[in-house]
Amino acid sequence: MKKSVQFLLLFLMCISASWTWASDAPERTVLFNMGDYDSQYWRIPALVTAADNSLVAVVDKRGSSLGDLPNTISIMSRRSTDNGKNWSEPVVVAQGGNGKTYGDPAVVLDKKTGNLICMFVGDQGLWNATPYNRQGIYVSKSTDNGVSWSEPVAITDQVYANHSSWYAGFAGSGHGLCLKDGRLMFVLAIRATSATGVPLHNYAIYSDDGGDNWTLSTNAATTAGDEAKVVELEDGDILMSIRNPSKGNRIFCKSTDRGQTWGKAYFETELKDPACNGDIIRYSYSTDEGSEGKSRLLHSLPESTTTRENVTIYLSEDDGETWPIKKRLVDGYSAYSSLTVLSDGTIGALVEEGKWDSNLPGEDGFQLVFYRFTMDWLTSDVTEPPVVSEGTLQLNGTDRYMRIPSADDFNIAIGESYTVTCKVKMPFSGSSCRFVSKRSYTGTANSGTVGWEMWGDMNASTRFSTNLSPAGSPWGGKGNGTGVTFTENQWVHLTWVFDWNENTTNIYVDGVLGESKSLHADFQSKSLENNFDVLVGAGYSNSDGSASIPAFFMNGEMDDLRFYNKALTLDEIKADMDATVDGTTDGLVAAYDFTDISGVEVPDISGHGHTGTLVNFPNYSTLYTVTIAAPDPEQGTLKVMNGSTEVVSGTGIPENTRLTVVAEPADGYQLKEIRVNDVALERNVNIFTLTQETTVTAEFEEAVPAYCTYEGNSSHDQRYVRSITMNGGTSPFSVSVYSTTRQAVYVDKTDNVFEAYAGEEIQPVVNWAGEWMHGYLYIDYDKDYTFSYTLGSDDYPTADGELVSYTFYSPSDSQWGKNSKGETTENNSRLDDVPSFTLPESLAPGEYRVRLKIDWCHLDPCGHPDEIANTLTGNGGNIVLVVDDNMSTLMDFRYKRKYVAETGMDGQGARKFGKQGKDLTIRVPRGTVVRDAESNEIIKDMSDSEPFILCRGGKGGWGNAHFATPTRQAPRFAKSGLEGEEHDVVLELKLLADVGLIGFPNVGKSTLLSVVSKARPKIANYHFTTLYPNLGVVYVDEGVSFVMADIPGIIEGAAEGAGLGHDFLRHIDRCRLLVHVVDVSGSEGRDPVEDFDAINAELSQYSPELATRPQIVVANKTDIMEDASLLEKLRAHVEPMGYPLFALSAASHTGTRELVLKIAEKLSTLPPVTVYEPEYVPKPVKIDASEPLKITVEDNTYIVEGKWLERLMSNVNFGDYESRMFFDKMLRENGVFQQLEDLGIRDGDIVSMYELEFEYQH
Repeated sequence: MKKSVQFLLLFLMCISASWTWASDAPERTVLFNMGDYDSQYWRIPALVTAADNSLVAVVDKRGSSLGDLPNTISIMSRRSTDNGKNWSEPVVVAQGGNGKTYGDPAVVLDKKTGNLICMFVGDQGLWNATPYNRQGIYVSKSTDNGVSWSEPVAITDQVYANHSSWYAGFAGSGHGLCLKDGRLMFVLAIRATSATGVPLHNYAIYSDDGGDNWTLSTNAATTAGDEAKVVELEDGDILMSIRNPSKGNRIFCKSTDRGQTWGKAYFETELKDPACNGDIIRYSYSTDEGSEGKSRLLHSLPESTTTRENVTIYLSEDDGETWPIKKRLVDGYSAYSSLTVLSDGTIGALVEEGKWDSNLPGEDGFQLVFYRFTMDWLTSDVTEPPVVSEGTLQLNGTDRYMRIPSADDFNIAIGESYTVTCKVKMPFSGSSCRFVSKRSYTGTANSGTVGWEMWGDMNASTRFSTNLSPAGSPWGGKGNGTGVTFTENQWVHLTWVFDWNENTTNIYVDGVLGESKSLHADFQSKSLENNFDVLVGAGYSNSDGSASIPAFFMNGEMDDLRFYNKALTLDEIKADMDATVDGTTDGLVAAYDFTDISGVEVPDISGHGHTGTLVNFPNYSTLYTVTIAAPDPEQGTLKVMNGSTEVVSGTGIPENTRLTVVAEPADGYQLKEIRVNDVALERNVNIFTLTQETTVTAEFEEAVPAYCTYEGNSSHDQRYVRSITMNGGTSPFSVSVYSTTRQAVYVDKTDNVFEAYAGEEIQPVVNWAGEWMHGYLYIDYDKDYTFSYTLGSDDYPTADGELVSYTFYSPSDSQWGKNSKGETTENNSRLDDVPSFTLPESLAPGEYRVRLKIDWCHLDPCGHPDEIANTLTGNGGNIVLVVDDNMSTLMDFRYKRKYVAETGMDGQGARKFGKQGKDLTIRVPRGTVVRDAESNEIIKDMSDSEPFILCRGGKGGWGNAHFATPTRQAPRFAKSGLEGEEHDVVLELKLLADVGLIGFPNVGKSTLLSVVSKARPKIANYHFTTLYPNLGVVYVDEGVSFVMADIPGIIEGAAEGAGLGHDFLRHIDRCRLLVHVVDVSGSEGRDPVEDFDAINAELSQYSPELATRPQIVVANKTDIMEDASLLEKLRAHVEPMGYPLFALSAASHTGTRELVLKIAEKLSTLPPVTVYEPEYVPKPVKIDASEPLKITVEDNTYIVEGKWLERLMSNVNFGDYESRMFFDKMLRENGVFQQLEDLGIRDGDIVSMYELEFEYQH
């Protein structure tokens, strides 16, 4: 035994000694190759570290193809006990074949039990399944660290128990999560409807008993997702990382309650996502030994927004807030990946290397490869942000730039090398911009273009690239093409190197080579020399550079711009990031640090005299000191912003600079005023122009409650007030309210002050218009921000309350209506005779809030005009739809589907009414069509500005005071109210726009809209940037304008619902005119004629009528057109069809004005936008009267209650004779009167049924 122990120790030492490698290169081991273990098709990596520190890899072994279920698939696993150097033979986790199939494994270690839990799907495919033929969800366990696995156990019924209408779902493959408290969690991607090829809904699924019983989260993290992973944060929150089905950036969402509910999803712009599964795991907590206090998360993803390639490892050291560190793990095509932390602190990754896209060159297929790397490898060579000098060039993206006169030092002759470096910090907003440009036309022909420029597209993956045009050969992609990206709102160092000796043009970000391209052969005989000035922060528009107006303005900051007449080496580029330069710096021909600006002149610190001139900037020759007086921090904060830069108190700012004041009150406080040099800015104004030495102050005050208002703020034209006059007081007083009929419900006139003395009698006079109305005048005597009143023993308001005057009130149909003087009045009264009132003799001097409310027998000062009379229990709130022109999508309804208005409050003591339930106002975009969910009939087209009550609130009940009589002064019973209406509806947005922009993705529709209107849609150089329509108002001339809609790009198959086809196409149903945008640049290898025909084919298939809608064809991107014959080919194709064609460049604003004029001319001949008429007719109520009623007898009052009676009464119009007869028939047929007689009711006794009371007569 002793010898065997010694042998074992020696064996372990040999293993340890042999497993070493240089930390600068990850170890790579192929686990599954095409053809291994009788399968050509391996996919879906899942990797986990087991309880014994062994590694377990779980994957799909696919049958006859790479396809998903219902392809025959088995799930296999391999394990390694030496940190991934050697691996066992595969074992079966779930065996496919003989009618069974499984796939998409996700695996997690249960830290409580040491078991491995693997969740996967089986049976039907995602898009084949139905609620009656489901895709199954299964769990298998390993109790021996992955050596063997249990038979799959279906948990399908648990998943769908409360979601019987769902079609299918699967767990995001790869890595699951075990929380610190032991909860196990995966993320399901749910196909909730019959639609196919659509984004999925992401729900967390978790187990607290080791994987036997599972619960779903209450809501979806997003309804526009796909496969997703979760990780636990330092504070216990859960972060979900979601595959973006539309490509672009990763989607994140957080839960603060261990996965039960999820907040609003958002894009993580630092993580690219080509619609691919990746992994997110925790490497260390900040409290872990050796963590250096850093909360480290790892994320693996392809580093592309379009193609599954170049799987990269990202590192966050602040719990996922930022991801500044990244390193590429795999070069070339690569897709899904899974991560785990090994026992020695190294990191394991299991990656799909290969591709499954016939449009890409090479054979389709994957090998699954294990990588092992260290944190040192990941963090080595990490570049710190560049050092920025004191001054910066602040560019606004609109009109600011710097001009440097042309000189030979900026020209690149044949045989010469050149380098330009600069530092930039900018948001990714706007469109194409130029950092530095010396490239334009020598005349009006494209062939005359010559020069160089550094450019970027701030809403695309190309953040930085170059355009190079040798004289006489401007086109053909001679610049750096695709380019590279960099981090938003963070200083980065950009470098362009034109290296004649190496025959390359290279671009770098922060000293890292982003793209290298061989020089075109034309550079051997053609130079980049021209006589154009150098533009900084702008480029030349599409015309003669010697005369054109600059365009393509940069939005952001620039610093340390430098020009070298040599090709800098990589070491020199890295040194340039932090170095201070001067006239002795090798190769430097011009440099600008923007520190000592004199007026509008920027000195060249290289000493070569190339002084720059600022255009459209403040004058830096005059600086004024801005002093910021800090408020009490307990009350709020104050800062002054110069663009995106915070002004430091006491610093000099150039004259005529526009500054923004940001005053943020603390909790419990509100902003009283902002003062600039002791002069208060107007309310809601926080911008001023600097013209002198300035001190900025802000005053805060304790926040006070707001007076109640009707929150809907809707408009109406049934009754309104033109003016209010108060006779009495110290001077004549009258305030105008309205002069037209359609007005908002609540109007604030508190700027008007009426002065009077205590004890004085005041006579209100109201000038009104409209239908019958009653008026109620309140004064907040006790200044408690409420208007209160009390009811006397007769149920009328008492004279000593804050309801000082009213024209009519009746507590019930059986009582006379009276005014505030106790005089009998008719309910059809108006505001002709508003009673006078007397101010209390004891009223202290001061200001008091007055409210006049017009209504219909309704005392609540916060109530809505035109509602029913008050009852002692407040009525429930209505659900009201209101058009909001600031909304353009129905996105908010993805996160909340059920809406419930506020319940009316119970009555209070002293005979006070219960507070009305507030109406729930749901704001929808203009053009939303409301349909009944069952019949699909149109209920309402929300195309006008009129609010629409979708569901009416229930009627309030009656408190015990209502039943009081001279002999029954304290009744011991009351009556509850009626329930409100319920309705299941479908909201469908069909935009109200005159003009719809159509075309393939990425053809420039959003750019065109942003140019011709003030709309600011998201613009990016990748497909499906626009996921939701954007509206813009195009102003043509005085009194002439139209609404234009940027419709998301349509793809082939849209008419059948491909992509988001139906969602996109329905938005142009109502457009009177279509503007068909076609990309003629040839930059993506597309044929404009084929694109034009393909889109029209989709329109025709979706709606033949839509295909006949008038069109104007726009040939866009002519500024970067490589082959002019494409434009002429398109013109020859469309003009014979009767479609006018406009060639333009939206990015450079060329030709857009002519297009706008043509659109306006065409619209003047077309009919107005369609508005749909209602189709829905409410179905007769079905009453199940089988449940017995409850009848209570109190002092000869028979109170009848019951669910079916409540439902019946809420659907009866008691003002209609036939409805009353139907109600009487229902009571008799169901024996209600017989029950009353059996209980001894006699003629004259009171019967009380919810809101109805009547005397019984046999």
